[in-house]
Amino acid sequence: MEERWFPVGDQPPVTEGDRLYAFRACSLPRLRKLGAKVFFVHTRTGPVTLKRPDDFKELAKKNLDQNARVS
Repeated sequence: MEERWFPVGDQPPVTEGDRLYAFRACSLPRLRKLGAKVFFVHTRTGPVTLKRPDDFKELAKKNLDQNARVS
């Protein structure tokens, strides 16, 4: 959920999602040629949720408190 990208010179940043899609493009034909059935979980490179890490802090604290009482 943290930023996963890096700049290369003056070019637009390279993102983790872009790298995964590039890998997918080159590995897909090879996998299928070997007989693999390939299924994709994501169909785009954007975030899967609009929420950010700070949106989950209270939920995480509550969960930790509940689990601490159970242990």
